[in-house]
Amino acid sequence: MKKIFLCQKAFTLAEIITALIVALVLLSVAFPRYSQAVEKMRVSEAEHTLLSIFSGQKRYFIDHGAYATNLNQLDITVTTSEYFNTPTAGLNPIASIARKGGSYTLSITDETAKVSCTPVGATCTGLGF
Repeated sequence: MKKIFLCQKAFTLAEIITALIVALVLLSVAFPRYSQAVEKMRVSEAEHTLLSIFSGQKRYFIDHGAYATNLNQLDITVTTSEYFNTPTAGLNPIASIARKGGSYTLSITDETAKVSCTPVGATCTGLGF
């Protein structure tokens, strides 16, 4: 009778723990960068909305000699956003939109159409403002 020995190979507990530690370190570096990239994408959506409102405000100003005080006066359609509250139009700022949850607000305050972020801090700085 022939004896067949199966060679069993497996990972030791130390190897598994080492692999988990390496994976967690990589994840701890990658996740914040990914989150920041996703937030920058959301900000670009809000900037597009603000620039549309600004264009509508400029047309309204040409026709009426003053800026509109609400969005209903403008000749634009603003889509609702999953990540931002309903934008506002007014005199100062000309247009603004706040992040749901209230962590920051983007606004256009003058004729240069430059978008600014408030409150100035880590979030706004991380987004490039």
